[in-house]
Amino acid sequence: MVKDWKFVKIGELLDFKNGLNKGKDFFGSGTPIINYMDVYKKNGLHRSDIAGKVSLDKKEIERYEVRKGDVFFTRTSETPEEVGLASVMLDDIDSCVFSGFVLRGRPKTDMLLPEYCKYCFSTHEVRQKIIASCTYTTRALTNGTQLSKIEILVPNKEEQFRIAASLTAVDQLIDKFEILIRKYQSLKIACLQHMFPRKGQTKPDARLPGFTGSWEQRKLEDFGEIITGSTPSTNNPEYYSEDGIPWVTPTDILENTISNTSRKLSKEGEKVSRVVPANSILVTCIASIGKNTMLTTKGSFNQQINGIIPDKQNYNPYFLLTESNIWSKEMIAKAAAGTMQIVNKHEFSSIKTMVPSLPEQQYIGALFEKLDYTVALHQRMCEKYKKIKQGMMEELLSGKIRLI
Repeated sequence: MVKDWKFVKIGELLDFKNGLNKGKDFFGSGTPIINYMDVYKKNGLHRSDIAGKVSLDKKEIERYEVRKGDVFFTRTSETPEEVGLASVMLDDIDSCVFSGFVLRGRPKTDMLLPEYCKYCFSTHEVRQKIIASCTYTTRALTNGTQLSKIEILVPNKEEQFRIAASLTAVDQLIDKFEILIRKYQSLKIACLQHMFPRKGQTKPDARLPGFTGSWEQRKLEDFGEIITGSTPSTNNPEYYSEDGIPWVTPTDILENTISNTSRKLSKEGEKVSRVVPANSILVTCIASIGKNTMLTTKGSFNQQINGIIPDKQNYNPYFLLTESNIWSKEMIAKAAAGTMQIVNKHEFSSIKTMVPSLPEQQYIGALFEKLDYTVALHQRMCEKYKKIKQGMMEELLSGKIRLI
């Protein structure tokens, strides 16, 4: 054990209480309430973070009051990994209560700084202990008795302050990147709304300099060859290879472009699949309707996806990718009107949309490509600092690295 640090059971530090349960008619106005998602999303809560409201009498407010320094834990979830996540109230707050889906841990001593509580219950070691202690029937559950038995390593307050300050600095960097991501995502939505014609229009509200004239209506089948994907038999391992071409499923579609997948097709797998060239547009047409991406390398995809191999002499691939965000709304509407969540190849091919001249497509495509690249860049930086923060937590909160 680290010199001057000691193992302490959480029950020696916090006194636990279950939260408030009220009917849905009581929610929407009244007293601020800390809900499950407040705790799930943030490890430190400020007054401005509490958006929920509930109508209560004075006794209920007193019984479930929230104070600065109170630590809240998620009490129940579908999976054990989401149980026992912690968040601490960092502000003095009047007339605030907490939900029955979370547990309140009220400090018994002044051994822990509130700012340190943002991190000390979230290390890999502590999380594994919490997950192992929870019960599971139809849902995963924890309670104050189970959490009280778990030990954490506690440094002196001076070291707690230094550790919390270092980790808070990284949190601030992460917050800046998340703000920038939201900013550019909002800008993209605004551009989509104004740079593409609305239903019934032949021109968009906003044009790039130098472009005039009406856009023309086209069907998706006019953009190039449309292909529905397929799945090579998973019982034949020769069809799959770690160094093969990407084979895309809907769960792989996470960003605007894709070049790598969890499963790949071998040369043998290519022979029994529908392979498309680089810069093909992929759109999901079953279940999760309308997810879209551009395959930036030669690849294949399963039968839940339709692919468009663009006619590059007349259509810009990145423009088509961007406009697919608009097609998806019509696809979702078509699927909702049917008995199954599916848009078949014929329905997909016949979807109508408006397109400008190729030069204007190229300019619009380039603009959105830069926007998407900027968002993706900030998302990668955000993820990088989250990993750095997790590594710092493991080293600093275990005493493996000491801050002078």
